[in-house]
Amino acid sequence: MSDFFIPEKPALSWLPPFMQFSGKMTARAIEWKTLLYDLLFSVYDVKLPEGWLPSPFRYMLFGWGSVGVGYSDKYGWVYGSFAVEKKDWQYTPLKFRIILPYETDEAQVEVIRGVNGAILHLRDNWTGYDLLINQYAKILAELDKGVDANAKQVKFGKIVGVNDKKDADTLREALNRSGDGDPVVYLNKRFFDPDTGLNVSNMIADLAGEFLGDRIMETRLMILKDFLTRVGVRTVGMEKREHLLDQEIAENNDETSAEPNVILTSLKPELELLNAMGCKLSIDLKYDYSGAGQGEAKEVDKNVKQDA
Repeated sequence: MSDFFIPEKPALSWLPPFMQFSGKMTARAIEWKTLLYDLLFSVYDVKLPEGWLPSPFRYMLFGWGSVGVGYSDKYGWVYGSFAVEKKDWQYTPLKFRIILPYETDEAQVEVIRGVNGAILHLRDNWTGYDLLINQYAKILAELDKGVDANAKQVKFGKIVGVNDKKDADTLREALNRSGDGDPVVYLNKRFFDPDTGLNVSNMIADLAGEFLGDRIMETRLMILKDFLTRVGVRTVGMEKREHLLDQEIAENNDETSAEPNVILTSLKPELELLNAMGCKLSIDLKYDYSGAGQGEAKEVDKNVKQDA
């Protein structure tokens, strides 16, 4: 093994990336991480050779960024993390060893690229999505915690100091009427005097401003949409407009298709090698980014002009 460089992941012990994390992650963050991976997987149509489990393959390729595929006389076509020759290993791996992700008599299978295997990698720098998904999952989990904390905070009533029971009854009635939607509530001016300690204006402003859940949820939606756009899932903008113009649809298609097209370009040479060797493995896009929806948008735009 001295002539080989072994990448980040250990031999034999395989866990999906959402179970491998640094630092403390809550169960909610792990749940978000699992969901974000599922959304990423939804972009690609992965067809595997018979007998291959999709879960380890997809997490290895998209999470870690690369996976070795090779043929063994004993096991047939196999995949796993890999060790490659140290010399110029990142860009021209010719000989490598697949480290099998399951218990077998042999821990490794030696492979020669183009002869009995190839290395699939998502990008030129051989990185995957795990770090990016980690970041989004932690942010989304923190926002969830913010909603929980804010909901608990606003359920507690206000404690207000008053001079006597009459003042208490007066304030209670005023706040109840205001809370019930009464457009005008009349109250003695002394209740608005900060010197009396009963500044109702500030108190009502505090009550109205304490609930931030809707703003936190909107922020969470924006972050989720940002992730979806980055991995290649088309989304509707936050602006609540009834129709989108052709140019806006085309621009959104360009933005969402950029990353998937880069990945397919990177995978293509290795997939062609594997298919030429008889490995029935294919990875394609599930979505059509070629201007979907433009015909409908043109018709809507035409109607809008007629109405004008």
